[in-house]
Amino acid sequence: MKQCSLLKIEDILPFFPSFIVIDKFKDEICSSLEEYNSKIEKLKEEMDESTQSANQINNETKALKNRYGFVNQNQKCELCGIAILERAFFLFPCQHAFHIDCTTNEIMLYLDETSKMRVRQLERELFENPRPGPEVVKDVATIIIAKRNDLKNQLDQIIGRECLFCGETMINSISIPLVQPNDFQFSSWKI
Repeated sequence: MKQCSLLKIEDILPFFPSFIVIDKFKDEICSSLEEYNSKIEKLKEEMDESTQSANQINNETKALKNRYGFVNQNQKCELCGIAILERAFFLFPCQHAFHIDCTTNEIMLYLDETSKMRVRQLERELFENPRPGPEVVKDVATIIIAKRNDLKNQLDQIIGRECLFCGETMINSISIPLVQPNDFQFSSWKI
């Protein structure tokens, strides 16, 4: 065992006959147990660090939910140019603001097929589950509103995850041509 660092006492114990006295190997067994104990302590420290990091991330995420920004009454949607306050919108920390429908249309160009299907499904479910009217019982209305809020949150996590101009979407868009081959309005550009 001293010659080969890969060989441990537990590797050779099964090969000893049952009548052998373990006292002869007491030092090796104790050193092996101490080594395992130190590994366990190191793993515990790593687990504690991971738990602290996870707690810190959770606290930061909760703090971000309460973050707010200001929108100027003259501010326009960065995509369509219409006043931002006319429809529901996203405001990102970089101060870019987009109408939700404009963001949805633009982000759909960059999503993978699975995400596109998920967005369509969430939109369909939101459309099929309209807001409850005054005739709906309070408990039922609460359930319907909770379901709608959950669907909206899921949709927002896909669509409003990041700014279209400052996030990964813009970086990924570098590979998409500015003019598509079937864009007839740019046919006059041909030389």
